[in-house]
Amino acid sequence: MIILIYYSSMYISVNSTCPPCKKRFNASTKQIVICNPCGHFYHSDCVKLHNKCDISECEHIISGHTSEDDHVEGSQTAIDIMSLKRTQYNLGFLDYMRGVCRIPFLAYHLLIFSLQMPSYKVLQKMLANVNRTLNINVSVEGITNLNKESKIYVLNHCSFLDALITPRIVTCGVIASISNVDNIFGKMMAKCTNVLFVTRGKSENMVQKVEEHVEKNGSILFCPQSIFSHIRTLPLFRTGAFATKYQVQPMMLLYKQNISSLSMLKILCYPRIDVVLKILPVTKREVDESVQEFAERTRRVMAQEGNLLLSNVSSRDIRD
Repeated sequence: MIILIYYSSMYISVNSTCPPCKKRFNASTKQIVICNPCGHFYHSDCVKLHNKCDISECEHIISGHTSEDDHVEGSQTAIDIMSLKRTQYNLGFLDYMRGVCRIPFLAYHLLIFSLQMPSYKVLQKMLANVNRTLNINVSVEGITNLNKESKIYVLNHCSFLDALITPRIVTCGVIASISNVDNIFGKMMAKCTNVLFVTRGKSENMVQKVEEHVEKNGSILFCPQSIFSHIRTLPLFRTGAFATKYQVQPMMLLYKQNISSLSMLKILCYPRIDVVLKILPVTKREVDESVQEFAERTRRVMAQEGNLLLSNVSSRDIRD
């Protein structure tokens, strides 16, 4: 298994994708199990079809598995499973009616947006109207920590709603996966701000590209955990955001309701969403501090300030 070392502490990085079916755990409602003795995560349905671990260089024969019920609440394994589970919300008749009533208003706001000259102010106005229609109530803490200096913003990632909330308050570019280039959120952002689309794990000279982008266009926002996570957990960070010459400004979206992996339909029908955007002071890499240590130190500060649980889940596909 992959072993990650931060501050001389050993972390076992948990795979966020089921090895046999190659699907993200939070994209499925299937039960998550941990295989013995290797410790890798699987869907319960998938592990029944295999008697040998699918992860390369792991020679373990799967002899049994444990599920969420086998672990004490608050244990690291329970936190990791929480971080991976898909959010459940069953729609009732009134929810469907609420969603139907919201559709004309959303369509109107999107139409007005499409008819205007694209700008960040136009985007912010449209997002404010969409938030109001969906009954998303946002409060901000630490607004005085913002300034006009170019920097790297670092944000946790709980839902696609993050893209409808953060740009209302923070004016900056954003780094996004190339998979978002053709979806509605990616197109809206690209029309109004400077988006740097990347192919995660394959783009070369990323630090240089990010620094050139910031130098030319100003601050940019990263979501270093990459994947959607439970609103109470903070998974492992990718380190790219922490390797540039620029200062880092951590921010957190703290949702009151657990909407982390709800579908667009369920968000459309959801009654009310309350969220706090908490902005922390800027920080920078210390002398003799590695990029990995800087990323982990920032993650720990964010977890402490947001009262979040540290998860060992990694967005990287674990294959060795």
